[in-house]
Amino acid sequence: MQEFNSVEKHKFVKTHASLGGPGVTVGVAGMQSHGSHQFAPIVDSLPGDVLAYNAIGRRFNPEELIDNIVIDLEPYVENEDPVRFVGASMGGMLTPFIIQELRNRYEGVRPETLQALIVDAPSGLESMANRNAYLLGNRAIASALESMPPWVTAPVWLPANNEITVPSTLLSSPDNYKNQVRRSTAQRLSGFALSLWADKINWMASVGRNGTLKDACRSHDQVDTTYVVCTRRNKQVKQPRAVEDWDRWVDSRRAYVNAGHCAFHQNNEEFVEFFDNFDFI
Repeated sequence: MQEFNSVEKHKFVKTHASLGGPGVTVGVAGMQSHGSHQFAPIVDSLPGDVLAYNAIGRRFNPEELIDNIVIDLEPYVENEDPVRFVGASMGGMLTPFIIQELRNRYEGVRPETLQALIVDAPSGLESMANRNAYLLGNRAIASALESMPPWVTAPVWLPANNEITVPSTLLSSPDNYKNQVRRSTAQRLSGFALSLWADKINWMASVGRNGTLKDACRSHDQVDTTYVVCTRRNKQVKQPRAVEDWDRWVDSRRAYVNAGHCAFHQNNEEFVEFFDNFDFI
């Protein structure tokens, strides 16, 4: 069977609330997220043009994803416009590699025009808390699961009702809200093969284990960098294990959000407040 992989990119239509600021903000999506969906709830809080990226298909090709992003950033670099990155979870792990390639390819890029927000990113397999990560990291298991009917595998990936945070502004029908969240999650997972997730997990494990993530973090030299810790119950990333690793690799600040792991939708009020008050370049 031919292995299909592709880069999905999205440029958000600007609204009046998000017109402020020059340059570009690049959203690098997490493992199971479409960038167009993940960053939509916070787009009005992000300055400049807002672009979002993720990989879809059956195989993960990080070099292809990085190359697409760096090519799209060329006009901003040439104009010396601010280039900001918001890397969510696995997207945070990709961000140093993107900055590394950006600085290698465009030697004239000034570090003071770059900014990075690493949102609750793992530092490798040892800092990942999700049991499915260990399961899917085995490609044979991922392939076997992929051949099973959706009604068998769907409950593994969909959130349980007790894991869904009902917004405080919702006055009625919380059960219906939870059902909507589960249906939305099922739709959001379209385009992601289990083999793709296996590749992504193995990539995250590999770059953490072999030191290439640590080496890529050197590209953050003189780049304004903030690691954002999500402080609510976290079934995805082991904290403070992950942030302590990042602290050793990058000269960065820490910030905290009282929210679930990269829960831009579920804990939208908390993230909007954070990004509205963040000091973007």
